[in-house]
Amino acid sequence: MFADLVEVEGDAMNAVISMAVVLLAAGAGSESVSPDGQRTYACRSERLSAAGCFNAWTKLTHKGESDGWVPAYCSDQPDKYSSGSCYGGGVPWWWWNGNGRIGDAVLNDFWFRDYAGPEVDGVFRNNNAYGDAQRLPGHHHCYKAKESTFCMEFMRPR
Repeated sequence: MFADLVEVEGDAMNAVISMAVVLLAAGAGSESVSPDGQRTYACRSERLSAAGCFNAWTKLTHKGESDGWVPAYCSDQPDKYSSGSCYGGGVPWWWWNGNGRIGDAVLNDFWFRDYAGPEVDGVFRNNNAYGDAQRLPGHHHCYKAKESTFCMEFMRPR
């Protein structure tokens, strides 16, 4: 009986080690470099989130200021909430409700969440309609809407 118990425990340990190797291998090679080469991203704890690993680099230039390229999750496949969106947490930073996929000339009915607070000068300012976002020339998928620029570049592993 003791020998059977040791054999079962040994098999369980082998299974645990095998799973650890599989999980480590799944993360291997998934590092991505930002379009400007200044930052890298490798999926970590967000792997366990509903959206999974980030799949895009985004850059927002708002009121003339930008924090550079940051990893995010972007989708241009319609769902029950929008036609496309980019976000790095539980809610989208920007999204569009009309036609358009990342890379198209126009993303219709574009919205931006500026986190300025629920009310600024008597105006509700969290979700802001920006009209249609027009693609800017260049190899990155950058769009101009109002006075802001929204860039989205899907990641490629290095």
